[in-house]
Amino acid sequence: MRSFLLALQFLTIVPVRISGTVNEYELGKSSSWFVVVGALQGILLLAVDYTMGNVFHPDIVAALLVLALIVSNGAFHLDGLADTADALAVKSAGNAEADRARRLTVMKDPATGPIGVTVLVMVLLLKYLSIRSCANLLPFTYYSTLFVLPMISKWCMVVAMYNGTAARRDGLGRSFIESVRMPQLAAATVMFLAPVSLLVFKWGRFGDLDPLLFYPALLAGGYMMTLAWVSFCKNRVGGLTGDTFGALSEGSELVFLMVVLAWSRLSISFATA
Repeated sequence: MRSFLLALQFLTIVPVRISGTVNEYELGKSSSWFVVVGALQGILLLAVDYTMGNVFHPDIVAALLVLALIVSNGAFHLDGLADTADALAVKSAGNAEADRARRLTVMKDPATGPIGVTVLVMVLLLKYLSIRSCANLLPFTYYSTLFVLPMISKWCMVVAMYNGTAARRDGLGRSFIESVRMPQLAAATVMFLAPVSLLVFKWGRFGDLDPLLFYPALLAGGYMMTLAWVSFCKNRVGGLTGDTFGALSEGSELVFLMVVLAWSRLSISFATA
């Protein structure tokens, strides 16, 4: 239970009190529960859609869903996305080590530059449009997408922690990276597959997707995308930081939404051909 509360405290704004000192091993162990926290956020999205959908236009509901995601984690990941964007925008001076050090310095700057603001606006806009477009799909596809959306981003974070190296010698990012091992990754994967498998078994045939193909492909693609991000960050800033985890979370959610839309359109096209 302590590990779950640590994950809840780290990923959301839920006021959780943890007694005693938290060590790095406990932080790493809490990553096993990241996907469960994502599932709770998914349930929140379903609740928002159910309650607000009976009152407001779908356009407003889509905006409220994006807002629910932001509020539930205190815009923590969006802050990391903006800082990462500003850091990656730093032009090279011809010295790789100096470039990495400068990017890390920019990443720690509390001020957000124009690049960071632009990336934030575009990601939020694309999320809103993607969620709004998903509402036009069959009900099971739409509701399962809302539920899985925060789960897949948390799973990708655990994959990055398992495969990545720390860019700094301090900070929470390093603590997770050095503590996450195969048991945590395996637990996170099982906790993702268990509810998804139940949904697919019960109602998968009522959706636009072929779930027996879609979700294995999603995990494989998500793993490869995360490895690519880990490699990219190592080249640009020397490894991963808390900010790059936030950027990965936001980016993986957007990619997931767009993959659902693209896969659904292709499935519909093949079915009607």
